[in-house]
Amino acid sequence: MTKTSHRVRVRPVRPADILQLASIEAGPDNPGNWNEKDFRAEFCRPSSLFLVAEISHGQSPVIAGFLAARRVERDWEILNLGTHSGYRRRGIASTLLARFLKQVSAATPLRVWLEVRRSNHPARAFYEKTGFKTRYIRPNYYQNPPDDALVMERPTGNKP
Repeated sequence: MTKTSHRVRVRPVRPADILQLASIEAGPDNPGNWNEKDFRAEFCRPSSLFLVAEISHGQSPVIAGFLAARRVERDWEILNLGTHSGYRRRGIASTLLARFLKQVSAATPLRVWLEVRRSNHPARAFYEKTGFKTRYIRPNYYQNPPDDALVMERPTGNKP
């Protein structure tokens, strides 16, 4: 994996960022399951946590990726993790996931969950590399195009 030569800064999402997140999600090589309305609705939930990765380009930082998650009782669910197509394979998703795991582990969750398309082999490999394991399959979960969802889990090591 080639790391970006630019400085990456992870910060909480601001309301003004949401349009950019929807733009990343609607990129040409992304099925784009969320739209601007979905981002705004999730952002307003008190149990949600949104992070963005910014890359410095002179005086104007660029949002290169995002992570959206929600607290569910003692666990966390990663709802969406996206990287701008121009910044893929540069460590953006790894940086976001590491920051998220560090931040939520302080709240002693038992597990982190996520769903990924069965056909999304690069994402599956990434999640497996970072300690997620497939626990079960949700047949025909995704639309446009139809696909199964693999439900993956990563224990945090915290005891109940």
